[in-house]
Amino acid sequence: MRVAVVVLLVLAVALAYVYRSSMIRGAPILPVAFEHLDHTEEACTLCHHNFVDDTGFDSCYSCHKHDPNVALQVESMFHDFCRACHIDRALMGEASGPFRVCDQCHNDSGRLPQNVAQAGP
Repeated sequence: MRVAVVVLLVLAVALAYVYRSSMIRGAPILPVAFEHLDHTEEACTLCHHNFVDDTGFDSCYSCHKHDPNVALQVESMFHDFCRACHIDRALMGEASGPFRVCDQCHNDSGRLPQNVAQAGP
């Protein structure tokens, strides 16, 4: 009986993982307001690592959202990466930009044309 419960639990977790992965890759991308002009003090390659390591020449989302190796971590990757920089600046007493309220970043203002095209229905 105990083995059957463990097997069912393992199968349920595996199915949830596969389902979640497909849902993440298929879900529309939340709009993100990002102004390159607000980030000119940063090196482009800080965010655009794909130009340095030659892993692609498309948008962040094309790999981070659709690559099964990283798709399940896409939310934490972007939140940790973007928010961490804004929080670090705030802690140093510098102008930091938004990082506390979701709709400060997830809105239609400042969206770039390539992000609009990828946003989906």
